[in-house]
Amino acid sequence: MKKHNLYTQTALTGTFAILLLFSSCNSGTEKKVKGPGLATIDLVEAYDNRTEVSLSAFAESIEYVPLETIEESLIARNPDFQVTDENIIVSAHQQVLAFNKASGSFLRKVGTRGEGPDEYMQVDRYFNESTGYTYVNASNGKHMALNVNGEIKNTLITPSSDSTLVMGFAQVNDSTFVGFHGNYNCNQKYKLVFFNESGEELKLIYNHETCLIENPNSFYIFFNEGVFSKSKNQTFFKETYNDTLFQIVNMDLKPEAVFDLGSKGIPYQERLTNTTPESKLELFETRLLDVTEQNIFFQLRTQGQTFNGVFNRESGETMLSDIGRTEMHGFVNDLDNFLPFVPQYATDNNQLVGYIEAPDVLAWFKENPEKAAQLPANLKKLGDMKPDDNPVVMIVGLKN
Repeated sequence: MKKHNLYTQTALTGTFAILLLFSSCNSGTEKKVKGPGLATIDLVEAYDNRTEVSLSAFAESIEYVPLETIEESLIARNPDFQVTDENIIVSAHQQVLAFNKASGSFLRKVGTRGEGPDEYMQVDRYFNESTGYTYVNASNGKHMALNVNGEIKNTLITPSSDSTLVMGFAQVNDSTFVGFHGNYNCNQKYKLVFFNESGEELKLIYNHETCLIENPNSFYIFFNEGVFSKSKNQTFFKETYNDTLFQIVNMDLKPEAVFDLGSKGIPYQERLTNTTPESKLELFETRLLDVTEQNIFFQLRTQGQTFNGVFNRESGETMLSDIGRTEMHGFVNDLDNFLPFVPQYATDNNQLVGYIEAPDVLAWFKENPEKAAQLPANLKKLGDMKPDDNPVVMIVGLKN
């Protein structure tokens, strides 16, 4: 299978001079990480006992939506798929597209890319499920919230002072957003900033960790290093090089769970000195995918491979999937015996969303003729896809 690019950390490097002007903002602190009853996700044991984790362990249904392929609807690389009751919104490289969920038919391009007053320059990759708005970046910290018709329903300003560099954000409540501030040169004091739609800083969360950098004039920006996850009215936050999953409560960080990596974790101090695949080969890197009421979904990267995992919040069991000779280890699809499933995010309707690409579909049909003959009619049709067709969105219904 092709890697779904869910784990890719995009790094920008360079040299620059920066003047740090820190204001006397209201600064928060992290609450104590360890505590009674804090859930522990034991990744060392899970890796040693990895197995073929089946979808039926936590899911009960699966739906496939092949997205229409015409010239106007061709999806660019590294797409994110967001599912609403009626539509599928695709955010990819410099484009936002809308498809009908029931039929997969292409509806329209959402918004216009350009430098005009109502146009955007980049896609934020942030979708507000409660409003159905997709956020795009116009310029100078201005972000526009677009509905499925491409109408600008709201605008958002992210803070741009010397103390904050917002590299991803999420809405906490009606009036408050939270942004992740990357420690791009090991010299940044803050990790989170809370702000309103006007860009006013409401509270800053200190970064108490320190790290080493070989060249003090260099900077490294990992856009996926800080991940926010929404579940109902809860907001969660996880950094790649911090073992704790936090829930954001009243503009503070409350420990929710700990990812125990044993001696395999990359210390925060070494986050910029372990930047090559060779230096990280034997080590563990984790990336949060999503948090639901029942489970925590995540990925573990090691030995040049990515393993998808699930932690059951009630039983405390951690399962790490290993499906054999592949770089991306998804969950075994025992619901209909089709391709493995790799989750991308979870909806508030108790669903997981992922996708499969046309070349993977065609390869599966070629390699599994007996299984293909047993598929239902709607899945057999996927064997007629063309290699350059748009992906097929997979919507998995989770058990209650």
